[in-house]
Amino acid sequence: QVAPSYQDDNLLYAAAQNRVYRSTDQGETWVNVTNNLPLNSFIQVIAVNPANSLQVYAVLSSSGLYRSNDGGNTWAQVTGAIAIGIGISAVVFDPNDSNVIYLAASYGVRKSTNGGANWTSVNTGLPLNVNVTAFAVNPQNSAILYAGTSAQGVFKSTDGGANWAAINTG
Repeated sequence: QVAPSYQDDNLLYAAAQNRVYRSTDQGETWVNVTNNLPLNSFIQVIAVNPANSLQVYAVLSSSGLYRSNDGGNTWAQVTGAIAIGIGISAVVFDPNDSNVIYLAASYGVRKSTNGGANWTSVNTGLPLNVNVTAFAVNPQNSAILYAGTSAQGVFKSTDGGANWAAINTG
């Protein structure tokens, strides 16, 4: 996966197996910034905060969610976000408020409204233990969310994830 900075056209992050790389020259050269991340996990997802290009999130297959606030030089596990071993398919920021972060997971959706300090499940209306494999926030109205699932179709929320409804007809 490759995750670009929304603030600096030259800055990119990439995940390859169990390593994170950073480029400051549009991908011409790369530096390994895995540093203190556990090497016994594959990196499933990498995401950059759109309001702070030095804040990067990495999802590790058997170690959970990690955050770097310094462009990958150091990493810390984000506690309380999700149980270790639970698959996360996406880390998505609200395009209008980067303190709001969503995790699309193998058992539903998790949400933080304070930059990842605290997390809650927002699954009302989603099937029990639903595997959310894709997630999007409407950029014009960030209260509108879409969750794609592996077997139950697509769901929509119009209230920031508080309630979900299937939109599979038509």
